[in-house]
Amino acid sequence: SLTIDIRSLEVVDPDNSFPGDFTLEVRDGENYSRNNQTITPARNFNGELAVPVRVFDGTDFSNVFSLTVDVRPRNDAPFPIGSPPDQEAIENTQFTLALADYFDDVDANDSLTFSASGLPGSRSLAINRDTGVLSGAPVATDVSDDAYSVTITATDSGGLRATVDFALTIYPDDRAD
Repeated sequence: SLTIDIRSLEVVDPDNSFPGDFTLEVRDGENYSRNNQTITPARNFNGELAVPVRVFDGTDFSNVFSLTVDVRPRNDAPFPIGSPPDQEAIENTQFTLALADYFDDVDANDSLTFSASGLPGSRSLAINRDTGVLSGAPVATDVSDDAYSVTITATDSGGLRATVDFALTIYPDDRAD
């Protein structure tokens, strides 16, 4: 947000004393919201804002003129797009799950890296840091009556993060279908 102050302007009026005799009117425009003299750029907007304003000297308004405000981009955090469904894997059988599609980031040219927690301690399953693909073949020590609570974290190049969770149940390879 930016509060536009009349003292930031150059006002020439031989009949009045600046800034005390003047008020500033900030008007509505595109790509921002307004609350009196405070403007807030629209979410994910960056570039130049043209903000129409006019000055009142107690008697008359000036013509409307446009102030240019340069809005610089900032890093937005990635965010989840839904959640992966709970998963089942079988020991000694290849398991693959693509997880990158469960995340997005509005920042152009921002790349995500992926990590996982809550996986079996055997390290038979691992996530590819660059692609977000979780894969591997669970081993016998991974089999459990309880599901693993897996958290996938996507981190953008600015260090901001988002997570998704799912349950992963690993069955023995001799289970009845």
